[in-house]
Amino acid sequence: MSTTFLQQRNAFYDVVGDDSSSDLYPLANVKAEINAGESAFIAANDSWPFLEAQLLYTSSADTTLSAAYASGDADVDLTASSTWPAASASTYGAYIEGDILETWTANAANQLTGAVGLQISHASGVDVKPAYKLLSTMAKPERIWMDGVQYDFISHQQWKGVQDAYFTIYQDYILLPSNTGGDIIEIPYYKEAVTLSADANESLLPEAFRLAPVYYALGKMLLATDEIAKARQYCYFNPDTRRYEGFFGEMLHRARKRYATKTAGNHRRVKMHSNYRSK
Repeated sequence: MSTTFLQQRNAFYDVVGDDSSSDLYPLANVKAEINAGESAFIAANDSWPFLEAQLLYTSSADTTLSAAYASGDADVDLTASSTWPAASASTYGAYIEGDILETWTANAANQLTGAVGLQISHASGVDVKPAYKLLSTMAKPERIWMDGVQYDFISHQQWKGVQDAYFTIYQDYILLPSNTGGDIIEIPYYKEAVTLSADANESLLPEAFRLAPVYYALGKMLLATDEIAKARQYCYFNPDTRRYEGFFGEMLHRARKRYATKTAGNHRRVKMHSNYRSK
């Protein structure tokens, strides 16, 4: 059974002998510190194997507008849309001259209907590229593979004119090198922590390490109430060694030992960064 955010909070209050109505340990503060502990654990290693993930797409073909689009229209006419999805859902969009078509509800006879998101008008004949939505938990991928061929990231400002050789990211969408559709797209990435809020939310950490954020929260909040010795038992950042100590530090050490040899030989491992959003 997976440990939920509610169970993490309950574990905190079990240790301090209080509950979520506490004035000494307010629930909002406990939630914030558990989230901070999750982020601190993840930040301790920029390539935890348990954060590895991959998106897979089958690409749609680049195309053009077959008729002018007027701002506010619900229909977008394409030269060819047979390789595009019937509906866009939340993972698929279109890029037109720096404008993003976020969703459509149907695709028939080379026309996308129920179109939402485009902000300005566009002339007939301009390029239209499929756009692939980044997940909220994704760190920016530095490389993708398209039918087994590797392509590197380049900023959106540099991408124009070299879009056959690179991919880019624009407003949370991946834009692929020019293609005719049907390519298998592999997008490896690392998951990023998102704020836990609902009772049923779950940590990104493996089950064996999900008490670590609770120990972090205990260290921070016990320190705030001047229980210094007890706080250090749970979590203390030693400025001399620049390492965490206490139960939180022990869990980090165990995790590093467990996963130390798990990354060797992964030729598709790439470093990720979070400051990716091009405008």
